[in-house]
Amino acid sequence: MPKMRQLRAVGADYLDTAPVHGTIEHDIPASADVTFRALEDAESWPEFIGPITEVIWTSPPPFGVGTTRTIKGRGTSIDEEFWGWEDGRSMGFCFAAANVPVFAAFAEEWRVEPTGDDSCRLVWRYAFETPRLALPLQPVLGVGFKRQGAGFLRDLAEYMATNKAKYSA
Repeated sequence: MPKMRQLRAVGADYLDTAPVHGTIEHDIPASADVTFRALEDAESWPEFIGPITEVIWTSPPPFGVGTTRTIKGRGTSIDEEFWGWEDGRSMGFCFAAANVPVFAAFAEEWRVEPTGDDSCRLVWRYAFETPRLALPLQPVLGVGFKRQGAGFLRDLAEYMATNKAKYSA
């Protein structure tokens, strides 16, 4: 596996200022609380984001600002650090280190907004930039990320439709 390298630490403001940034929204057939519990579950992520094979929380619960986790994929490893956390509502993080040279900085925010007793809207904000040598790829990566991300949120909606009882209190 390629060597891990540090990425530039970024926070919430980067979601609006990064060279590539966007928002993807999707209705989820589960309450905001139930959906957020699924997002806290390491085992759920590979179910709706195909490239992820494993999520490892490297900080103990309760999760919050400063929490860390590692995301594994086929040949990839990404260490994340959470700069934002509103229990039951939102989580924001940046890539701290990765073994793929595609990104110089990367941030995400996942926010669940209640829309009913058994529904919510998931708002996924992302932001990134490539290293200088890959600058020509940024627009292409941005289009691909948005398209693929929309599919991930559709898959999350399907996952929640059949698994919400697992996360209900």
